Amino acid sequence: MFCRQCGAQYPQGKTQCSACQVPLYEEVETGPDPYYLTKFGKTEGFITLIFTSILDWLTGSKMRHKIRRDLGRKATDTDLSSIETWMKVDDAEKGQDGKKRG
Repeated sequence: MFCRQCGAQYPQGKTQCSACQVPLYEEVETGPDPYYLTKFGKTEGFITLIFTSILDWLTGSKMRHKIRRDLGRKATDTDLSSIETWMKVDDAEKGQDGKKRG
């Protein structure tokens, strides 16, 4: 490895260059990134949480209505994530003529 300032080669494990006495390693401060903390404050995070919750609720309601309309039964929580249920919904939407309604 080489010194950044004078270019002298130094063995590993040294903390100072033997030629110019410059520290070879800089202290790195650990901890949260201050830019991240100022970019997304508590208020913005709370607004994002509320907005996301409302959108999730609306999407869930829409999917439950779709299952109720196409399959004629009440949707459970497992129905929303079941691929078999959504395949049945897709088949019901295609109907007899083969065209998807929707």
